[in-house]
Amino acid sequence: MSYKDLLKEFNDAKRIADAKLKALRNYDSGYIWLVQICSYGSSHWREFKNIHGVQELCNEYGDGYDGLLYIYTTDLKAKSPVDCGCVSKFIKIPKQELDKLERTHKSKTEGLLSFLPKL
Repeated sequence: MSYKDLLKEFNDAKRIADAKLKALRNYDSGYIWLVQICSYGSSHWREFKNIHGVQELCNEYGDGYDGLLYIYTTDLKAKSPVDCGCVSKFIKIPKQELDKLERTHKSKTEGLLSFLPKL
C-alpha cells in the first residue's frame, strides 16, 4: 500500500468518525445535562443533551487541577460520568428544580476581584 493510498484511507475513516462524533454529540437523550464549570475564580455553564458531552468535559478537566465541575441532570437513573477528580458534585434533579437554578456567569477577572479586599 502506498503512502497516498494510506492517507486516503485515513482521511476517509476520519471523515466517517467525525460524522459519528457529531451525531453522538447531538443525540437527544430526552434529558438535560447541565454543568457548571468553576475555574480560577470564573464560573460558567454548559448544557448538553446527553452524557457524552459531559464525559468529554470531564476528560478535558481530568484531575480537577484547572477547574471543578458541578453536574446536574434530569435523568434520575443516571450514573456519574467516569470518576475524575474534576467532578465536585453530581446531582440528579427534577426538571422543575433544574429550571430554578441560578445560572450566573462570572469572568476570571470578576472572580479575582472578589478575592481582593475592598479598598
